Amino acid sequence: MSKRRKQSGLWQYLDETGILEKGSPDDIALAKRAYWKTYFSRYRKERREKCPEFIVSLSREKGEYGKVALAAKRHKLTITAFLRAAALAYVDQTFLVPDTERLAHVEQLVSQCLNEVQILAKAKNRSLWEVDEKYQAIERRIEQLEQDISAIFRHPLSIESSIRQAIQKSPELRARLRELLT
Repeated sequence: MSKRRKQSGLWQYLDETGILEKGSPDDIALAKRAYWKTYFSRYRKERREKCPEFIVSLSREKGEYGKVALAAKRHKLTITAFLRAAALAYVDQTFLVPDTERLAHVEQLVSQCLNEVQILAKAKNRSLWEVDEKYQAIERRIEQLEQDISAIFRHPLSIESSIRQAIQKSPELRARLRELLT
């Protein structure tokens, strides 16, 4: 036997019980099964204390499973990972971004535009004050655009908040909404 085997919990257990010296191969196999049963039950108990698990049943008949599976596929996640992310996003009142790769690409493009404008702004002719001012305005707009895009995708407003904002911007919308809803 190697040193590792002698020091492992299984071999220590078998040695302490004395089954290695007095037991038959069948007795040793039974003792090993008993050890692993105890080991895994202890492991699962400790794991449940550290990371609670929940079982969710989704009905195929009611279409629940299909909806969740399709949404998980759209988000490029496994069903379990999607359910976890969706639950945490709901609790945090944030939005689960459907395509993080596309969002990252848009953010990267905006950032590249900003970098190009900054390079232009540094290389500009100092005597052209108006050009300098335009560069700075463009730079500010791109920075604001980058922040707005990120906020819209990651933390969109609730429907209620969106409607309230739209009504504040355009008061005649209130009458049109009442008309539609009645």
